[in-house]
Amino acid sequence: MIFMKCVGIVCFCLVSCICRGQLISISPRDYKVLYTGIENPLTIVVDNISSKKVIAKTDNGKLSGENGHYYFYIDTGSIANITLYKKRSNEKIGTVTFSIRQIPDPIPRLGTYSGGEIPLEYIKSQPGIRTNIQSIYYTKRLPITSFTVSIIRNNDYVFKEIRNEGELFNKEVNTAFQQLKPGDSVVINNIFAKRHDGTLTILSPLAFTIKN
Repeated sequence: MIFMKCVGIVCFCLVSCICRGQLISISPRDYKVLYTGIENPLTIVVDNISSKKVIAKTDNGKLSGENGHYYFYIDTGSIANITLYKKRSNEKIGTVTFSIRQIPDPIPRLGTYSGGEIPLEYIKSQPGIRTNIQSIYYTKRLPITSFTVSIIRNNDYVFKEIRNEGELFNKEVNTAFQQLKPGDSVVINNIFAKRHDGTLTILSPLAFTIKN
């Protein structure tokens, strides 16, 4: 299993609760949401108590770290409770509940385009399609395993669902692109990508109109 860390500055959108007059703040990247399959960074603060004197535990998933800086990891589930305790006395300070969600799929791209009008010579020069190299959820892009390409001219198919394995355009797709004309529509559909856990996900299709 590959553990992936979200990179970037942790959003200061605080999830707070008051327990026995104690203010607890746990700041994930998204408000009260933790994502499966990655190490979610958490900053934990308890009012009037040093971070070094607080222990954090969870009833679902894995929590690692100390001194107010933690990472939460989980493969599956719907909710997770994070409970804070005083380190020496093991006295419970409070609990915050988070929703567990799957990471949103990245956006596929053809070069710098994700749809709309695209220059004829530009689309001919591209080697293939890819996902974003980096987003707020991924430290590296997801590899694309397969997709289909269709070309439509005057409301009729010139090429219909050419199957392509991998990210790079195969010979059949490249040959079809060399026959493109301004006004043609190109639809790249059935785009499958491999997630960090080895499962496949289908991405949103790409639709382009060729211009000079």
